[in-house]
Amino acid sequence: MSDISWQKLRVVTSSPRNDDLGIDELCAAAEDRARGLGHRLGSWEDRSDELATARRAACSICGSVAYVRIEPNLFGGAGAALTERCPKARPAPTEAG
Repeated sequence: MSDISWQKLRVVTSSPRNDDLGIDELCAAAEDRARGLGHRLGSWEDRSDELATARRAACSICGSVAYVRIEPNLFGGAGAALTERCPKARPAPTEAG
């Protein structure tokens, strides 16, 4: 059984299953989302169980976590790294003009 407590997480997306979407694509989408919020996710860890394929990654800056999960009829992502700005990230450089 997975150690992820799904009931306590803020869900970014939860949609009917798309058979063309695999765990690698879902992880890539979550990384893009996290990066847009200033996070830098580390390596994805397998958190799969008998019900779903799942992955977890933590921000190397602040420690916030992103989760992705694919079940037979559902897929989605959750966690502070996907819903909140990184509190320790430096602002993006601005273009001097």
